[in-house]
Amino acid sequence: MARGLRNPWGVAADPATGDLWTGDVGDHLVEEIDRVPAGNPPGRVPDFGWPWLEGTRTGVPGRPAGLELTPPVVAERHRFEVCSVVGGVVYRGRQHPWLRGAYLFGDLCSSKIQAVLVRDGRVVQRRTLGTIGDKVLSFGTDRDGEVYVMAVNGTIARLDPASWRVPGRTDRLGPAAPPSPAGGPTTTIGTARPPARCGVVDVFAELEPASTLSPAQVRARLPRVRKLLDDAAATTTGVLHDDLVTYRRFVEEWISLGEAREWNFDDPELGSFFSRFGSGDGEFAGAPALIDRLIAGVADCPGQRL
Repeated sequence: MARGLRNPWGVAADPATGDLWTGDVGDHLVEEIDRVPAGNPPGRVPDFGWPWLEGTRTGVPGRPAGLELTPPVVAERHRFEVCSVVGGVVYRGRQHPWLRGAYLFGDLCSSKIQAVLVRDGRVVQRRTLGTIGDKVLSFGTDRDGEVYVMAVNGTIARLDPASWRVPGRTDRLGPAAPPSPAGGPTTTIGTARPPARCGVVDVFAELEPASTLSPAQVRARLPRVRKLLDDAAATTTGVLHDDLVTYRRFVEEWISLGEAREWNFDDPELGSFFSRFGSGDGEFAGAPALIDRLIAGVADCPGQRL
């Protein structure tokens, strides 16, 4: 994969691009995050500099003349809560569209979950997403690309920040909102309402956990789901409009089936509906591409439920 790594901890491939990411634990100066692009020329192995460099700081003397070194994506000097980087994953799930493409990582001396967004090898945004109950130990994903974080005390938590708010757009990783008084949930900055097309973000949030809800809870969500999709379709044009109409048709099929089965998710047909849609087989050919286009089309939306 690469040379010049001291102690890689947490190597992961971006499932969308094939890029390889790793956290490299420093000696006593710097922690770093490194990335090897999938398009790296064959036979050209990047060298991240250890032991001649630790992050971006000079290490041991004797660096060979003419040796081309690759700088880290992130380099942080040791300090409080920065002592042993824990490499994570690139988020490619669907629950949190605003996070897609961001690299998540942590540190063994901190409970914070960090995210960076990289464009052309350069960090364009960085923020702390939240904390887990103890120091961060490891990251993983499920088959849908949703992220789980493990703490040193054995806690495993799904990245499911129901109280987060993303008030604006900078690429796909929104700027952090300030904390509200008394440490409560953060709130959206500004009073302007998001455009109606952004309601599709809320639709994803309403429908993704539906199989874990009671029939009464599912029914309570349906009027909001329908209104959000109607408003979004009525205020868009072009491909996004067509995709929203198609997605609304799928949702109506699912609602009709759910009502016929009294929202019993143990029913084989109802239970397999989402998985069949996600696989894109048979009557749902092209469905995953539809979802990806919708996510891309609302990447600048605040996501009121995220």
